This record gives sequence, C-alpha cells and structure tokens, in this order.
Amino acid sequence: MHARGATERLGGLPGDGADSAGQLRARRERAGKVAQARARARRRGIIVLGSLATVSVVLLAWALAGLGGTRLTGEHGSTLSGAPGTSAQVSLPHLTELAAATSPVSGKLPAMPFPSHGEGAVAISGTGIVAASPKEHPVPIASETKIMTAYLVLRAHPLRGNEQGPSLRFTQADHDAWIRYSENDLSNVELVKGEVLTERQLLEALLIPSADNVADILARWAGGTEARFVAKMNSTALLLGMTQTHYADASGVDRKTVSTASDQALLGSIMMGNPVFRSIVALYEVPFPVEGEITTYNPVLGLDGIIGVKSGFTQAAGGCLVAAAWRKVGGRQVLVVTSVTGQVDGLGQAGQVDMAMLNAATAHLQLVSPFGSMVKVASVSIPWSHTTVGASIAGPVRVAGWGGLSFSGDLVGAPVTAANLHDGWAAGAVVGVFRVSSQFGPVGEYPVVIERAVAPPPRGTVVVRSPVSLGVGN
Repeated sequence: MHARGATERLGGLPGDGADSAGQLRARRERAGKVAQARARARRRGIIVLGSLATVSVVLLAWALAGLGGTRLTGEHGSTLSGAPGTSAQVSLPHLTELAAATSPVSGKLPAMPFPSHGEGAVAISGTGIVAASPKEHPVPIASETKIMTAYLVLRAHPLRGNEQGPSLRFTQADHDAWIRYSENDLSNVELVKGEVLTERQLLEALLIPSADNVADILARWAGGTEARFVAKMNSTALLLGMTQTHYADASGVDRKTVSTASDQALLGSIMMGNPVFRSIVALYEVPFPVEGEITTYNPVLGLDGIIGVKSGFTQAAGGCLVAAAWRKVGGRQVLVVTSVTGQVDGLGQAGQVDMAMLNAATAHLQLVSPFGSMVKVASVSIPWSHTTVGASIAGPVRVAGWGGLSFSGDLVGAPVTAANLHDGWAAGAVVGVFRVSSQFGPVGEYPVVIERAVAPPPRGTVVVRSPVSLGVGN
C-alpha cells in the first residue's frame, strides 16, 4: 500500500500498466502548461519588485537632495529644503584675522623691587600679569591656597550682597578635629557640637584667621570629598591659566601644594572681582561664635589703600602674601595686585616686599593701546554668496600697563547653530572672540561681532558642518 500511494502522488510512471498512451500524453501536456504558468508568474514578480526598488531609490535620492522638504543634519553636513536642482555643497563661513600676531608697546619694562629671596609678581585687574621675578618655579604657598578654596565654594554656592547662604551644623567629630588642629599648632577656629554657622561665616573663618579646619570642612561640603575637591582645584587652575600650580589640599598645610607668585597674583586679581570675597578679605576683624572675635593675619591690610587679600605662612613656605589696592591710571581706577612667596623672615617681610612692588608699579602704570585704534579684527567670507563682511570688537583694546609689554591677539570662531543655518546672522551677532595675551599670560577676551547681516544659505544647499565653529585663518 505504501509503494502504491507514492506512485499515485507522482501522477504515474512510464510502463504502468493501468495507464494508456493517450492518458500519459494528456498528463504531460497539463504538466507543461502548469510549468509555463508558474514561469510567467515568477517573471511578473521580478518586474514588480524591480519597479518598487527603482521607486525607492528615486525617493531616497529625492530626500537626500532636499527635494521633498526634509532637513538632514549630521556630523558632516546639513541639507536645507528647497526647489529641485539646488543641492550644491558649500562650507561654513570663514574668519580671517586682521590683527598683527604681536604688538609690542614702545619702551622697556620698568625695574621692579622683586625680593632677593623668593618670588614676586604684579597683576592688574583686566590686564593680567605685568611683571614677575625671572625664572619663576613652583614653591609651597601655605594658606594662599585658600583663595582657590573660596573660589570653588562661591562657585558651587554663590552669594550676593549680604546673603548668609546655607547653614551647616557641626558634630562631635568636627569638635574633635578642632582639638587635633590645635594640638598640631595649625590655624583654626573652635567648633562645638550642635553649633550652626552660615556659609558666609565659614568663608570669614577661612579667609580672615585662615582656619585650616574650616578649609577641610568646606572642601567636603562643596566637593563631596576632599579628594574630589582637590581634583577640581587643579582642573580649575589650568582653566584659569595657572599652569605652574598644583594643589594637594584645600588649606595649604601640605607642602606639596605649590604655585608661583604670578599664578597667585592672577588668581587674586580674578577673585577680587567677586564682591562677596572682596568684602570679606577687607575685614580686619569680625565677631564670631565661640571664638568671640577673629582677626586677620594680613600685615598690610588698610595701609596705603590696601584692601586685601590673603596671607600664608608655614616653615616650608615661609611668608607668602597677596595684596591689592586701587590706583588711578589715566583717569581710571584700576586694581593692582601684588604677590610674594618664600620670605624667610615671615609675614612682616612679605608685607614690606608687596608694598614696595605696589608703589613701584603705581609709579610706572599707564593706559596702553597695544593694537592702536583698531576695532576691525577680522573679515568673514560667506561661501554661498561669495561676499566678505567685516567683524569688530566694541572699541580699541586699552589696558593698564607700561612700555616694554608685548601683546598678541588670538581669534577664536564662535559655534554655528541650526538657527544660523536657517535664519542667517543678524548685524551685531557674535561670530567669535578676540583673546588678548601679554608675554606674562592672558589679558582678556573681547567679543567679535559681525558688522552687517548675513543671509542664510539657499534652500537645498548642503552645508558642510565639520568643524562646527567658524574656521579661522590668516
């Protein structure tokens, strides 16, 4: 039965006695027609699939060319929607710097009374470092470290005006730590269990009597852990241009915390721009819970117009001091900041050196225009219109300094946004930054604005978007 069923499903085999020759021919004809029908169906299927593929390719090409109203953005290009046949590729606008690479101020650097031992530097707020001891190298800076500690605390928890800020409640562990700091003859303020102090009070304790125990508490509060806070101190120093500074702690007790007089003068000039910091370091003494009163260690505060900023002393560092005073130059008030490190006779000697540098700097200061009357610092070429537009800063660069300084300008292009590609650039839009430096370091940044409006690229134009900021060249 099994063999018979198999033969029946095959439609009979040649030589089967049950089939006549006519029946066999009929079966073969039917089988041939079926095969032909199946072949025709397969051909129709191939034709349909080919047509669909062709349509898909056309639609994809249409979309990529921006013909279907689709905007594509990516790392390398943006296609703006528009009419068929407008898929030309262009690059971003290009800035060409017009300023001279360097522009020296006629004259020569004045002789400054730098210390014979240790280092000294002078900074002007808004100008940067204008004088420094030759061959500076990193040395321990003791409690000048706390300037950076305050910088990061105020950045993490900003204060305005007379705000007190958040409050911290202290524990028995904080009191025990105060005992240890006292036993090791470290500067401190007493903290007792259950005591509550505001952020401002803690900053006063940090900056006026230079409390090491408060520096560590603030580091943990603002950074989560002391290690994370110290890492942030170092990364911030690099961002500020303090290339010869390395922090190992938040207080300066660790002799591995090192810097130069220039780096500390630069940081001091930056921090004196913060009204809260400036108001605290100007205080000679202030009432304080438990202690009763805290007093500054700055030996020259209040003398000859000095309004801050921070002292430091350890056996490893010697006497260190950053001082600041307002001085009038060319009818304008400027803040002069001096810094000294490594004074073997302590803070008194550090104060004398700072005041000598301050007086010498004041005698030589003048307003200088290193780039003359130039305000147009760049031209912007627009690839899709084959035109050029000027780009300027708000006014001539004028800084406090003296003859012998050399200045350089560095142009950095601003990022290009999707709005720029869609709407263009309005007159006065910022297209870059003009960074000015002297031979001692950064001076300032001046926004560069385009002088007239620039229309966006035509619809359908493929705009190359890598890099994503305006290119700069000479």
